[in-house]
Amino acid sequence: MIPSLAQRLATSRVHALKMAIVATLQGLYPECEVKAHPGRLDIADIVEKDMFRAPALAVAVTRLRPPERRLSGTRDLTVELAVYVVVEDGPIIGANGEPQLVYRDEIGAALCDGLLQDLDFNPQFAAEDARIDTRWGLEDISVPEQPEAKPLFTAVSFERGTAYYVVTWNQTLIGLDDPFMDMESPVPDDFEVTVVLPGDPDPEDAP
Repeated sequence: MIPSLAQRLATSRVHALKMAIVATLQGLYPECEVKAHPGRLDIADIVEKDMFRAPALAVAVTRLRPPERRLSGTRDLTVELAVYVVVEDGPIIGANGEPQLVYRDEIGAALCDGLLQDLDFNPQFAAEDARIDTRWGLEDISVPEQPEAKPLFTAVSFERGTAYYVVTWNQTLIGLDDPFMDMESPVPDDFEVTVVLPGDPDPEDAP
């Protein structure tokens, strides 16, 4: 039976992943505007419309890779993710409590560095630092893979006082769809199975 749109929405976990990242980053970066973005950032469009109020972090799903099928019938879906970092020159309250002017490239580098640290999952320190949850409170998902940061701004946007950066990584949603067999129910007591190892005689040949 062909699933309906409502059924597809109910079973897809991609949007929930994006919104979980948004919620986590809102707690980690309270001085930034953190929100979801519908997809890949078009710099020309951003320069034209001024969609963000700097400093801002925009979370987006930029690509879904072809799923990998498991023998159980479920599939693993790798999601390519991005956080677009929007910064401009502005006053920042320093350690002495006084505001000081900080330039956009320094702010952008600091935010990118912070995001890369957040994505660097280390089980040894996860229990000691409650803010580290690179699975974003979700189940059946891998830790971030291949995180990197790079500048994304153009000469036009820089002249207007704004700079753009992007932090990208991959995560895999594990075990999508229903398995071919019931993997949760206990094995019946009267269930018998014969294990034949390499070199053992074939049970069907036994007298």
